[in-house]
Amino acid sequence: MTLTKYNSHAKHFVAIDIGSNSFHLIIVREHNNQVEVIHKQKQSIKLASGLEKNNIINDHCLKLAMSCLESFSNSFVKLDNCLVTIVATYALRQANNSQQFLEQAAKVMPYPINIISGEREAELIFFGVAYTQIINQPTLIIDIGGGSTEFIIGQELTPQVAQSINMGCVSFSQKFFQSGDINEESMKAAEHYSKQLLLPITTQYNQLGWEQTLGTSGSIKAITRIMKELYGDSNITLKRLNRLKSQLILWGHHDHIEFTNLSEKRQPLLAAAVAILITCFELLDIDILKYNAGGVREGLLYQLRFEQEI
Repeated sequence: MTLTKYNSHAKHFVAIDIGSNSFHLIIVREHNNQVEVIHKQKQSIKLASGLEKNNIINDHCLKLAMSCLESFSNSFVKLDNCLVTIVATYALRQANNSQQFLEQAAKVMPYPINIISGEREAELIFFGVAYTQIINQPTLIIDIGGGSTEFIIGQELTPQVAQSINMGCVSFSQKFFQSGDINEESMKAAEHYSKQLLLPITTQYNQLGWEQTLGTSGSIKAITRIMKELYGDSNITLKRLNRLKSQLILWGHHDHIEFTNLSEKRQPLLAAAVAILITCFELLDIDILKYNAGGVREGLLYQLRFEQEI
């Protein structure tokens, strides 16, 4: 999309989410109390996969990241009355060379990057969902990212509890499916490990309770599309996930996955996402999960606009 220069009475809000799998940019224009999304951009960087054993982001991923940020910057550099907010999540929380990343980024993106905590990330995800969908009943929101998964229970515009757990589709793919092979042993190991990580919060969440479950992030979006392809609707259930797991094991390798609506970039991450989501369903006793397109970037936009109003 080509961006044009709007009149000086318009406000532009820019949000960038430096995720562990993908980088996201969204730009909205506000004029006469009307909001319009004028540009969206996404690029798969897989920053978490660039974390080497000493938690140093390798040069290849750094180069990809800087190229992406420069491209993002060019998308809004000429816009008038522009407010910009940028956050980074799991990969930069873990990286021992995060300062190097920030110093390089400053040369191509002249705005501060805030490396946020997992809990803050979870809260922004909640606001991003609440910004795009009315949440009029207690709701559990799950976001499977590249390096972490966030769990939030909330209603309307109030998150009640928000947690982040260090399990994600990129980190799990590296740990359990690095060769690309998908078999019963690797799926069982991934599920077992995710249960160990998720168990500490299950009692609190199950005691609080909720009435509907929503899922965000690229992984859940991909699984939703697979459900649509297989069953004609987008509902995710445990029975369907287990059938999907069996099919992945039958195919045996991520290169052999044949779903029409699954991109090649998502194929290596699918088994890990399915293993994590199965664990969520089992430990949190979820019946049905539906996809929501909100996320960190929409939460950032909501807060940017809210801060302008107070």
